[in-house]
Amino acid sequence: MLDDPWVDEKISLALYNKKEEFSKFAILEAESYGDFVDKSMYPQRIDLTEKYFCTIDPVSAKDHDDAIYFDKDENALYVAIADVSEYVYLNGNIDKEAKERGFSIYFPHKSVPMLPRALSENICSLKENEDRIKFTFKIVLDKNNNVIKEELFEAIINSKRKYSYERVDEFLAGKLENIDKTDEEILSWLLPLWKKIKHIRYERLKTGLDFESDEIRMSLDENRND
Repeated sequence: MLDDPWVDEKISLALYNKKEEFSKFAILEAESYGDFVDKSMYPQRIDLTEKYFCTIDPVSAKDHDDAIYFDKDENALYVAIADVSEYVYLNGNIDKEAKERGFSIYFPHKSVPMLPRALSENICSLKENEDRIKFTFKIVLDKNNNVIKEELFEAIINSKRKYSYERVDEFLAGKLENIDKTDEEILSWLLPLWKKIKHIRYERLKTGLDFESDEIRMSLDENRND
């Protein structure tokens, strides 16, 4: 029935020949990697697990692909992103399905991921206080906030805290209530980084443009009606 609130989801997927379910072979392949990373098995990777990385995402995010850390002594920004290549090999079951899907799909009430959830929401997702395999960019700045060195390497990190955009906005506005020692460690580099970012952004906008747009969000009730 066209008045069924579920029909829009089904039509949207069918219209572009997309599917929600993964093949059992892709699921088994993803689940074979387990639920945790044993960093002793990756001696070739740089161990950054002691650094206070954090993720910053929307409240509704189900997976956390990237994290940041700023080293004040090195004046270096670290940006870590999920190393999916460790788990998806050429022409494997996951790779074949990922090619068909091309991207993840986000509905107001759920997502249809490009990779099985055992990867996208588990072993590749940055959960608090769990080691994860990442590609990491290290960007070193001089005293004038100009980039003087860039590196990209394979690493293992451990995200110490999962923040929402709203929570970080509170920190930047000076609202520091209800914080613990982990928050204090992160804020010790996050607030100085924010000062640098404001300066860099100001300089860039002298010769660039600032784009802003409103983000449209739809809320559904238990019957999937907006």
